[in-house]
Amino acid sequence: MLRRVSKVKKHPLLGIWEHVYSPTKWIVSMSNSKLMVDGVDSSNWEKYKISHLSWTNTAVRFTSLYPSTGRVVSNTYTALSNRKMKAMLCYEVTEIWSRSTPRTASENHPSTLDARSRQAWLVGNWHNPEGDDSRVVCRISLTNNRWGICAEDIGDGERLRVTAVRWNGRSLSFRTMMPSTGQVCYRILKSISPNKLKVVLQFKEPEIWERLENCEKAPAK
Repeated sequence: MLRRVSKVKKHPLLGIWEHVYSPTKWIVSMSNSKLMVDGVDSSNWEKYKISHLSWTNTAVRFTSLYPSTGRVVSNTYTALSNRKMKAMLCYEVTEIWSRSTPRTASENHPSTLDARSRQAWLVGNWHNPEGDDSRVVCRISLTNNRWGICAEDIGDGERLRVTAVRWNGRSLSFRTMMPSTGQVCYRILKSISPNKLKVVLQFKEPEIWERLENCEKAPAK
């Protein structure tokens, strides 16, 4: 846990920071010997709302809210060098996923939501092409009460590592890790119909951000 330092004379994260795949710019500055963080989406100049700011001699932690979407992210940034910082982004989204090949009314599927129905409805291939996890397809099987889960990036065929599979009688949960990026996602799947799932995604994303320029004064409001 970060300990807040009330006053600082210099901090290695002062500056303007960007990531090659993100339109977000973070401005870490200092005013009256206290750190400040401002964020803006450079694609439309929407400003983030920042709260719960704390820091150590080498790291900054804060919560960001993107007003137009309501997306809340817990951000931790740690200095690696004069030009780079390591980020860990944690956030949660809820989505509706659809079965890749919908069942038809003529197929024999359960019509009530008891525990056995919930299990049967989860079996199949699931995907949300419009969501935060749009590149991932989850293939779920159930044999002798043992769940089999395969998660794959349909863009490049990369297999995600699946661990911590749990069934509690109402929902199926598991953890995935993308080897190439280190992104971790804890997924909770719950049937709402034979062809749709409610999915809660809890992401942890490590990233490397680069400094654009030094900035030791507070940005203009």
